[in-house]
Amino acid sequence: MKSVFLRYFFMLAVLLIFSFTVLGVAFMTNAAGGVSDQRLAYLRRSAEEVCRNAERFVRGRTISPDGGLRDSLLTLSAVLDAQILVCDTSGRLLVSSDPDRGVNSVSDPAERLPYSIVAAALRGENMRFDKLEGSSGLQTVAMGLIRRDGAVCGIAVVSASPDIEKSLLGVFYRAYMMSAVIVLLAAVVSIYGATRLMARPLRDMAACAQSFALGHFEARVSRWARRGDEVGELAMAFNAMADALSKQEELRRDFIANVSHELRTPMTIIAGYAGGLLDGTVPKEKETETLTIVRDEVLRLSRMVNSMTQLSQIQYGREDALKLRSFDICETAMRVLLGMEAKINARSLKVGLILPENEQAFVYSDQDGITRVLTNLLDNAVKFSDMAGELTISIVRRGGHCVISVRNTGPTIPREDIPYIFDRFHKTDRSRSKDKEGVGIGLYLVKNILGAQNVDISVASENGATEFTFILPEGKKTGRTHE
Repeated sequence: MKSVFLRYFFMLAVLLIFSFTVLGVAFMTNAAGGVSDQRLAYLRRSAEEVCRNAERFVRGRTISPDGGLRDSLLTLSAVLDAQILVCDTSGRLLVSSDPDRGVNSVSDPAERLPYSIVAAALRGENMRFDKLEGSSGLQTVAMGLIRRDGAVCGIAVVSASPDIEKSLLGVFYRAYMMSAVIVLLAAVVSIYGATRLMARPLRDMAACAQSFALGHFEARVSRWARRGDEVGELAMAFNAMADALSKQEELRRDFIANVSHELRTPMTIIAGYAGGLLDGTVPKEKETETLTIVRDEVLRLSRMVNSMTQLSQIQYGREDALKLRSFDICETAMRVLLGMEAKINARSLKVGLILPENEQAFVYSDQDGITRVLTNLLDNAVKFSDMAGELTISIVRRGGHCVISVRNTGPTIPREDIPYIFDRFHKTDRSRSKDKEGVGIGLYLVKNILGAQNVDISVASENGATEFTFILPEGKKTGRTHE
């Protein structure tokens, strides 16, 4: 039984049947006790009535078993629907209305009541017992017949058939069973409908998941998302997951297409120039220039592979990808800046530095990652700066954090491109006239390195200036690695 619907349905059905069984047993037990108590009270009242009628036939110390007593017992027997015996104080039966003992006749003098019943009646106790010998299972009450002076002169025994009690319990049982069956049927139908309604969203989600497995990411469970319960929350979460999977699939396809495109160009150039060198179509005086072009394209491919390798390490959370510790961000920025001196001089850029007074600012971050971030940002700034433009690095301590900015003068980034500049292989220079060495992954790598440390980066580009800004938490000056 693998279906959630069937498991839930049978669980509730069994629980309902068990509950009704327990309630039925409790109800019938209490009902039987109540009917039995009522029957006992009735027999006692009947015995009291027999005693009052028998008082008229007391002669001295004993009861006279004459015709008047027999007629009176017969009348009471018919009225009370009970069998009546009258005995003397020794327990010998005097008169009986029982047909087996002879109605309207004096009973056999040898027939006597059990001693325990006689003793209890003589003590004034009203004794109930379920079966009197020879009474065929009748319920019986014995009561002493008391004279006016208080002495017991006889014993009245009243017996009644339990059929009425059984009949009444049967009525209760049938009424309970009929009600239980109706309620159970209604409950089963309701549970069946409720469980099917509860299982239907799960089936729809399973069908959508199977569609995802086949590569169809457009399936959704939108009709269940409008419910205001847990199923609705699950449907919304499922749809959000489906949107994320769909976007990831779209990014994957774009990534493959972009990688193919980025690899195709340098590989075509390399193959073309290498073929020219091999078949001798490249003049001798052009061989050095050709080999230089081939080398540059190979280095470009190498940079792309290295960038993608580092990016995958960050995205998949390798433990050695990020190593958080305290370091001097000013020193790191100066080292990166010196490493780009040749490119800066080639464009005759004016470099400006805005540093704290002591030219030190310790931050708690991954030094290798931040070095790569600054390298990419500065390389991007140099690449897109105007000739003889300005390049500014700003590091400012503010409220337990360090604000790092890289600013350059040059073409403004179009407003519509700003939301996409951190995407993979996105280039604002559509013609790539200024970005012949880039692979379109630098800013995307910057975003991911900072994102792995829960750090955001912002960009502002207007009035011929572009500035990238990110904020890092301050660290201790000792430079000791923090756990």
